[in-house]
Amino acid sequence: MGYSQLSKNIPSKNLRGFVSSKMWSDVSFRYTGKTSLTAVGRITGRYYRFQKQGDILSVDYRDANAMKAITALDKIIPPGK
Repeated sequence: MGYSQLSKNIPSKNLRGFVSSKMWSDVSFRYTGKTSLTAVGRITGRYYRFQKQGDILSVDYRDANAMKAITALDKIIPPGK
């Protein structure tokens, strides 16, 4: 059964998160602020809580672009990339 056949049987509101495997790996961010920070992913709605300066969290790749807009977060580039 192809994707188009599946999507006809599933209401569009349920398609979000339908695919169980991720297309890309998560992205790590380091917090550089002075207090704690809670950010909410624009796509997943997931809460990311940075307790203190230097905390590193893995962020869902779908939320990564929005996190890059937060000046107190630095994207960590893995070695070799």
